[in-house]
Amino acid sequence: MRGALFVLGLGLGLGLGLGLATPSLVLAAPPGDAAEVQDVGHVTGRVRAAGTRALIPGAQVIVVDAPPDVRVGARAKTPLDPEQVSWIREATTNEDGAFALGELPITKVRVVVIAAGYERLELWAESTPDPEQALAIYLRPHADASGQYRTEVVTERNPELPRAEHQVDGERARSYPGTGGDPVRAVQNLPGVARAPGGLGLVAVRGGDPRQTGIYVDGHPVPRGFHVLPIAAVVDPSMIDHVDLTPGNFDAAYGGVSGGLLQIHTRQLEGVSGVHGEAHLDLFDLGGAVRAPVGPGGVGFAFRRAHVGDIIKLADGVLGKTGILVPNYWDYIGRFDMPIRARHHLSIKAFGAGDSLQDTTEFEPGEELSINFRSAFHRFDLGYAYAGPRLHASLSGALLLGTDAQVDGTTTRNRNGRTLSLRGAVSHRLSGRATLLAGADFVHTHASRQRIWKSREDDVSEYESAQWRLGTWLGVAFQIATKTGLVVLRPQVRLNVFGTATEQRVMPDPRFDLRARVHRRVELFAALGQYSAPFTVFREGQLGLISSSHTSTSHVVVPDWLIAYFDPGVESETPDGFLLITRTVHASLGTQVELPWSLGLRTTLFWRETPPQIRGWQPAPTNTGFLDLNLDLTIRSPAQRGYGLELLLDRSLAPGVHGMLGYTLLRAETTEIHQFEFAYIEPDARQVPSNFDQRHNLVALIVFELPRDFRFGARFRLVSGNPERPVIGTIVTQDEKEFRYKPIYGEFGSSYSPLFHQLDLRLDKTWFLRGASVIAYLDVQNVYNRRYPEIWIYSADWSERGERIGIPLFPSLGVRVEF
Repeated sequence: MRGALFVLGLGLGLGLGLGLATPSLVLAAPPGDAAEVQDVGHVTGRVRAAGTRALIPGAQVIVVDAPPDVRVGARAKTPLDPEQVSWIREATTNEDGAFALGELPITKVRVVVIAAGYERLELWAESTPDPEQALAIYLRPHADASGQYRTEVVTERNPELPRAEHQVDGERARSYPGTGGDPVRAVQNLPGVARAPGGLGLVAVRGGDPRQTGIYVDGHPVPRGFHVLPIAAVVDPSMIDHVDLTPGNFDAAYGGVSGGLLQIHTRQLEGVSGVHGEAHLDLFDLGGAVRAPVGPGGVGFAFRRAHVGDIIKLADGVLGKTGILVPNYWDYIGRFDMPIRARHHLSIKAFGAGDSLQDTTEFEPGEELSINFRSAFHRFDLGYAYAGPRLHASLSGALLLGTDAQVDGTTTRNRNGRTLSLRGAVSHRLSGRATLLAGADFVHTHASRQRIWKSREDDVSEYESAQWRLGTWLGVAFQIATKTGLVVLRPQVRLNVFGTATEQRVMPDPRFDLRARVHRRVELFAALGQYSAPFTVFREGQLGLISSSHTSTSHVVVPDWLIAYFDPGVESETPDGFLLITRTVHASLGTQVELPWSLGLRTTLFWRETPPQIRGWQPAPTNTGFLDLNLDLTIRSPAQRGYGLELLLDRSLAPGVHGMLGYTLLRAETTEIHQFEFAYIEPDARQVPSNFDQRHNLVALIVFELPRDFRFGARFRLVSGNPERPVIGTIVTQDEKEFRYKPIYGEFGSSYSPLFHQLDLRLDKTWFLRGASVIAYLDVQNVYNRRYPEIWIYSADWSERGERIGIPLFPSLGVRVEF
């Protein structure tokens, strides 16, 4: 008996030493003669994850006898001695993380708990006659649980369904350096995404216009994906499940934009166990979140408010006027999920976001420059979904209410809008080889605009506009099994109907994509499709604070692209009587290769082409509310082209070390645009580089899991500069009072901004408590304070050039408590 127990204990010790998470095949000896047992002992409990308190099913719990002098509740630090083990019991936790062991002697015991993805735990306990006296056991997650920092996630659960080209896990991305803990900002690390100037919240893909990147939250569009300043997503990070990015060739279920597709997916709360949440505070904002079960469903709420503007105002009061823009923002989100029947799911959501931006600069002694920008939206969603063995269907609707207000030195501009969005989709497996894909969506936007001139307050311009888009799609996904794997072909067609109050345009968009497993480690993918989108002739002006200006000693020249894209949500609707639709063709070809040592390599060749569209227009004051000219114009939408190569190499380098390397080689061109209150393109306009023609874009990211629950990460970016229009000379004239200087500009794209490079670092430390975890972090952008010019400042005679830098050294120190 003693020999058998020795062998058994030795096997147990080896299994624990190796950290095995699989149950051992152990035949336990009885604890003693049943006639001699006066009282029966029990060891029961529940196993949870330390910090989050999430229940851990499938954990292996092993109980052996212990010396009588151990301290109950303390960790068992002494090695297990098989010679001292006289009996052993095992159990596995159920779906609720609970376990129960009975018929034990009442004595002190050693409890050993093993679970995949968590550190092994050994503690001293005591068996008791009361089976209701349960242990609360908390396991610390492994530092390298399941290769935590892979950027791209590929699933094959439903290979016939569309999938995003890149998927970023919301929880994991919160620890990426340079993102401020925001998963949506992590998307800007991916190949194909341009560097956003000055830290603005832009998603410009493959050299295209960022206003042509579709931004969706849970299937419905939002005006913007980011707050204005400083950059942060409009959805609280704690409620983001994952973020999808498709730089081109996105699915036929989406339309109305000609660039890429960014989709933010919030957490589903059905089946949430217990009350969980978090609270955080750093130098820029504070917020909190809570999630709780409601019967079989769940409810959650999160909010965030920035205080960086308050800090700047405080500095103004102490130091005097600093001349710094004062930004503030807020956002909130609430979600309720409930299964209404088996396989039927209901969700209700409400979320919103707002920004304010003010300028405290004095342009005359004692008189401030009056610039005030405010923007906010609120959205209310209702959704239903059915998931059957062969049929998946969903139906949802969203109502968005938005307001914008801009006040500068001369005018006040207001916009109030509402957007109704409806979406229905179905996928039905017709057979083992074919799946039907179909659906429809509808988006209707009504907006009213008002402009008031301060010099003549009785002079008010007002106009209303309405535009809508109806889309239906139909396709079939074919699955063909081959010797090397699965081939999936998806021919689809989307029919778009674009409309205003006076006219409609119908545009069919054929699309096709292919994925083929050509080797057990190599997948080939290809796609070709057309993407129709309205071209907005009239562009609403951006804030005066970023316009070019001059003083008696200098000229501040702001690039046109920075003025146009400062806030992608500030844009006019299509005027009545003019609806111009562009057609963009996207093509891509690439491979996904699983290399040795857990390396993943994705390569993509892409081509994007937008031919010009021509239409006559005769604007009138009733159309725009801004023009008093009687013109008969021929409008040509710009011809655009982009092509290049994307590479993404990522892997879990070693236990506790993770990394990715992304590179984009790009050439992007467009037709030169001449501005006359709107986009007007002359017939002989030449091709010039696009605003985001960043030829080379390299992003390297690495994260180290360190001892004592420290984590250190670094991100390095090396990006070609944007094209610019240089000043190549000066025309000097003289009048009775002074000399006057007029610049001579060169061709746009004849020079580029300097090479951009920046290093970002992040260090965080986690303390795992029984019911909560505390995370302290320091996230520093632009560590070596690289002074990169975003705006040029010329001398009065245009002979010398200085600079205004973008984001300087930008630290963020904070703490987050999760429970």
